[in-house]
Amino acid sequence: MAIDIHNERKKAIDQLRSLNETVKPVFGIMTPHHMVEHLGETVIMSNGKVELPLMVDENKALASKEKIIDGEAPIPKGIVTPGSDQKLKDLRFKSLDEAIDKLEKGLEAFDDYFINNPNSKPMHPMMGNLDHSEWIVFHNKHFKHHFEQFELLKAE
Repeated sequence: MAIDIHNERKKAIDQLRSLNETVKPVFGIMTPHHMVEHLGETVIMSNGKVELPLMVDENKALASKEKIIDGEAPIPKGIVTPGSDQKLKDLRFKSLDEAIDKLEKGLEAFDDYFINNPNSKPMHPMMGNLDHSEWIVFHNKHFKHHFEQFELLKAE
């Protein structure tokens, strides 16, 4: 099943709300709460709120962008982002519900940002600057990756 976080947002948010703090991931070390905060952080990167540097060399970024954004490749399971040291970050929000609320507001801010800045290309630290449509592709693949992590994808 595909995820369309921008056109079927309520459905995706409802699926996240079906999680509870005790659900174990199929892969990776994140808890549901960590996963939602992580999704929220990537949405913030895309809506002009945080400017990050490119964390890999430009050739690697271009290759990743071609594979993930321009190609059919999913985000690989078990991928480790630079600087994570394979450790969970401290949680910023008091509850999973609060993290989901913040994620939902971040997605609304993403929409508003690109309405007001249609030519903007916020930096993705692993793939370089992405325009609105490229960020949508990334978000859809990224949400799908984490929905698979917690078995949130429902057969249609």
